[in-house]
Parts: sequence; structure tokens; C-alpha cells
Amino acid sequence: MRLLILLFLLMPWSSHAADVEHPIAWDSSFWAGFAGGIITHELGHVTMATSVGQSSRLESGSVVYPNSSFSTKEALRVSTAGFQTQWLFSEWAFYELNKSEETVLDEQHYIGLITAHITISLAYLAGLKEQPTSDIYNAAAVSGRSRNQLMAAALAPALLDAYRLWGDAPAWVDKLSIGLKAGEIGLIWTFE
Repeated sequence: MRLLILLFLLMPWSSHAADVEHPIAWDSSFWAGFAGGIITHELGHVTMATSVGQSSRLESGSVVYPNSSFSTKEALRVSTAGFQTQWLFSEWAFYELNKSEETVLDEQHYIGLITAHITISLAYLAGLKEQPTSDIYNAAAVSGRSRNQLMAAALAPALLDAYRLWGDAPAWVDKLSIGLKAGEIGLIWTFE
């Protein structure tokens, strides 16, 4: 968690830049959204494990599955469920940010949620992918892909989403990010 916050604080964007479409207010609503993004990532794992009849628990900041007996397909789905969940919630947040009418939560909450998604992905790039309890590490073990390949697959939507949130991204960037997320979820769910 401390690593996630540190990475976020070191990111090269300014909440005061005049050309930033969605500035960060650093208020309680932003932090609630940010915390919510981390929690939804972890709950994605727990929900997926539960859906296949396995138990989970939190241990030293990681969700672990004691005495689990996942099939290869289930193990891939559970290990990537956090990313899948953050991709779905980030798209919901982008949808809400781009609505012209009033939204369920305020803008800063959605910005925090999307920022958590971006920060989580960057934390894996910064070293979490090498931790034996990490999502990328376990997905690589069951899929036969390298951790670097899977890291690139997880990082691409996050970088596009950073551009969507704080850059002047053309509409095709939205479509590319959504397409990558949908394609990757499709690959996960059709993995044999």
C-alpha cells in the first residue's frame, strides 16, 4: 500500500495544470475513490475465488488462497481478477466523468478510482510482478507467458487511461483502451 501511494505521488502530472481536463483535488472524495479502487481490485480476487468454491484471506497485504485446488483456468482467472475488476470499474468511472448530467458520486471520487487503477499497474511495473504472491507472477506461472509480457498487457490500458484522464486524448484512445481491456478479458476467459 505504501508503495502504491509513493508511486502515485511521484507520477509526473500536476493537479494545477491549466490544460488538465480532470484535475486532482486531493480531497477526501479523491482518497475515498483511490482506496475504493484498491479495495475493488482485491475484492475481484476474493469474488472470483469464491465463485469457484475456494476460500481466501488477507495475509501481509496480499490475498492468499489457503489449501486451494484451482484448475489452470481457474488459477488464471483468479490471479487476473483484480485487473479485470479495475478495468471494469475504471470504464464505469470514465463513463460517469463524461456524462453531462449529475452522477452518482462526485468527479473526484471517479478520478481517485481511475488513479488507483493506474497506480496499481505502475506498482506491478516497479517490482510487484516479481513477488511470488503477486497477480502477474501467478498469472505467468499458470499461463506460460513471461511476467514481462503480462506486465505489458496490464500496463497498456493503464497508460492509455492516464492519457484519457489527464491528457487531451482523441476519441480513438478511448476505443483502444476499451478494446484492449475487452480483448484481454476475452483471452483470460477463453484460456485453455
